[in-house]
Amino acid sequence: MGNILLLIAPALIAGLFAWALSNQLTGLSIRVANRHGILARPDHRSSHVSPTPRVGGIGLVWGMIVPIAVYTVFSERIQGWQRYTEIDEQNMVAIAGLLGATILGFVIGLVDDLIAPPAAMKLVGQAFVAAVPALTGLVVRQVQIPYCPIIDLPFAAGALLSWAWMMTMMNAVNFMDGINGLAGRFAEVAGIALVIIGLNRSWCPEIAVIGAAVWGAGAGFLPWNRPDARTFMGDCGSQALGAFAGAVVLLLVNNDLRATDTSTQREILDPFLAGIVLFSPFIFDTLFTLGRRILARRNIFEPHREHLYQRYLAAVGEDHERTLAFVSNWLYAACIMGVVYVRLTSWYDGMWRTILIAGAGIVCFLYWSGVRKAEAGRT
Repeated sequence: MGNILLLIAPALIAGLFAWALSNQLTGLSIRVANRHGILARPDHRSSHVSPTPRVGGIGLVWGMIVPIAVYTVFSERIQGWQRYTEIDEQNMVAIAGLLGATILGFVIGLVDDLIAPPAAMKLVGQAFVAAVPALTGLVVRQVQIPYCPIIDLPFAAGALLSWAWMMTMMNAVNFMDGINGLAGRFAEVAGIALVIIGLNRSWCPEIAVIGAAVWGAGAGFLPWNRPDARTFMGDCGSQALGAFAGAVVLLLVNNDLRATDTSTQREILDPFLAGIVLFSPFIFDTLFTLGRRILARRNIFEPHREHLYQRYLAAVGEDHERTLAFVSNWLYAACIMGVVYVRLTSWYDGMWRTILIAGAGIVCFLYWSGVRKAEAGRT
């Protein structure tokens, strides 16, 4: 029991710290936004009817960044107390890459919230942010597909794949931040998954701390954003959260998963594919919608309300809580499969990984099917 408490104490403290900081900073951002007119004003695409502060993501982002940074700085003392090997220089650089991408994502998002630059300029900013993890060594080094030989990637190919992954996640979270509570719920789900992975079999305590901080920041932000939004996360929040989600998967890909007893240490297998499974509903909604617009020869940069969750929202009479529950159910299902996917380590687990990948596909199909049923009035 003592060892368990030593392991979870930093994560618990980080989560509570993140919750309090996120909650207070979000409230402060609302007052600042109202004072300076930084408001989202309703238009033909909006699901809100009155001007609403649009930079609430300040609280969520810094609520998760500060506890992670504090833990990293004092990791030698904390992990020495826990009798774990302190975070070495290579891992500190990797965590710096994670935080750096998140902070830069926040900056480009804040610029978009304040001055709304052209879409092309925003895309250039995203491309720069997406390259940050590779600059700190966070690249996909191999792809492990069930029943196939491990594919070792040259650094250039891995860096390109990592960049594409980062771009996908930044845009996925940004596009999905369109109803009350959804992006905050995404933060909670991602945090829960990371805590489970970090604590499982005495794996890396820093992963558990990172997960707890993300969960706490999401939980601190949500009361301001649902059921009636007193603030929106804005691009400063969604861009940073998307960058974080992409980079944290790359961190897992490159993490050596230290343990006190090396005889029981097992490597994490397939963390990149596990990340795809974990975030599959958001990724599917984004790629499916963009694909439909491309096939219809519509401008993919033009604002619209054609995402699956937006179609469901319209079908159920703009009921945000019902839509949030609908999307969250599939997000939780994918979370469970992603965590189990990472947990599998034995040679015979190829079958189970295949089942989980297929399960993620089924989740996406059921998500789409639920939207179609709602539109047909069958829910």
